[in-house]
Amino acid sequence: MEMSCGDRLTPLILTIVLMSSCVFTNKNFKKREALEPLCHDWRIDSLGCEGNRSLSIFEEICDSTYLSSDNSYVKLLADLGKPNKQTNQDSLNILKYYLNAFCDDGEVVDSMDICYLEIHFNKNSYFRHFVVCY
Repeated sequence: MEMSCGDRLTPLILTIVLMSSCVFTNKNFKKREALEPLCHDWRIDSLGCEGNRSLSIFEEICDSTYLSSDNSYVKLLADLGKPNKQTNQDSLNILKYYLNAFCDDGEVVDSMDICYLEIHFNKNSYFRHFVVCY
C-alpha cells in the first residue's frame, strides 16, 4: 500500500504542533514563576506600607493577556491576595488594594493621602483598573 504525500506529512505536522505548544506553555510557566516573588511581596505588604504595591508592579504581574484570560478574577485573587476592600455595584465586582500608603506602627495614617488600585470585574471577567487617591 502506497502512502500519499498528505499521509506522510500529517504525523510530521502533528509533531511540530505539539512541540511548539509545549515550548509556549513552558515559556508562560517560566514567566509566571519569575513573577512569583513580586506576587508574594504584594500579598505580604497588605497595606502598601513597605512600597511593594504600585500600579507598575500590578501591571507587571497582570499583563493584558493575563487579564483577558478565563478565570482572571480567580487568578488575580490567588496572585494578589485578599483585597483591602471589596464591593459590588450592579453587575460589577470591585476590588481595592492600597498602594504605597503612609503607615505608623502597621496602621495606615488617615491624615495622609491614601491611594488604592481599583479593579473592576463584570461577572468575574476583567473590565478595567485605575488608581484613586483621596
